[in-house]
Amino acid sequence: DAVAGSAAVVLCDYGSGALPGPVQEALQAHRADRLLVVDAHNLRQWRTLRPDLVTPNAQEAARLLDLEFGPDADRAGLVADASRNLLAATGAEAVVATLDRDGTLLVNNDGGAHRTWASPVSEKQASGAGDTFVACLTLARAAGLPLTTSQDLAQVAADVVVHRPGTSVCTTADLAGHLGAFTEAALGAEELARAVAAERSAGRRIVLTNGCFDVLHRGHTTYLTQAKQLGDVLVVALNSDASARRLKGPDRPINHAADRAGVVASLSCVDYVTVFDTDTPIPLIEALKPDIYAKGGDYSPQMLAETPAVEAYGGQLAILDYVSDHSTTAVVKRIRAQDGAGEAAAGTGPA
Repeated sequence: DAVAGSAAVVLCDYGSGALPGPVQEALQAHRADRLLVVDAHNLRQWRTLRPDLVTPNAQEAARLLDLEFGPDADRAGLVADASRNLLAATGAEAVVATLDRDGTLLVNNDGGAHRTWASPVSEKQASGAGDTFVACLTLARAAGLPLTTSQDLAQVAADVVVHRPGTSVCTTADLAGHLGAFTEAALGAEELARAVAAERSAGRRIVLTNGCFDVLHRGHTTYLTQAKQLGDVLVVALNSDASARRLKGPDRPINHAADRAGVVASLSCVDYVTVFDTDTPIPLIEALKPDIYAKGGDYSPQMLAETPAVEAYGGQLAILDYVSDHSTTAVVKRIRAQDGAGEAAAGTGPA
């Protein structure tokens, strides 16, 4: 009866033997189209249910793939490389591997992948972060959020509890409060310089990228994930409203700088956000001297005005996958078209 009245089912099987058999048969009989998330030590045992999502941890994923993760292994990379085998072994539509300090990695049958990064903690704690992640992931997905958004939100919830002593939970208020803290996310020049200096003194490689990031979409998040993977710390510099207006036209940006900074800062792949008012980020590049300056576009380094500034101090320039502004423009046009249609239907639009 409980299954029949639910929008989602989370199956947690820790290998005690209580769930296989009658419970498995009942789930098979009443599966219908409800969301099924399986969090089990032995995921092969549940593959016949064809789960929507499975959430193996690093050890469980390694066993499924007959791999051994060494202490310095690129676990996310190894899981991504073996994604087809992982999906086949679990029978799932999508796998979200939870990799503790390395965040999480989503792979699915469409060939897509999405990465989150965990907020670091100084000491290992028994916090219930894994259970929190699965619970939030399921709730968000059952509420209709896209899978990648659900994964990002679940990472935030896990970060909340992992920074608390002992075992904890993340309430709705906790989650809202944590996300609300990003509304004042943009750092000033001096504060950012101090933060970058501290990260560099700890031996971390600094990556800088920039853009308007107005009306954030999947192309943006893919690009920022790629930029993060180039180093250890990702700094995102946003064009100010005035700078974006000069670059994009008088009707942009749609979202003010503070709102754009809050959204970008909430992404787990982003470590710091700042806002610059110049037409190019060259002054910021010269001040921060990032190890890597990342730019998305269909051009060569020779075409970039920033290249001489990066090369002057021995930095590297990385050209990432092109994120066309047409995708943002198309989203804006759709929104405005729908608003216009709604106003006309209500009799408030133009005749």
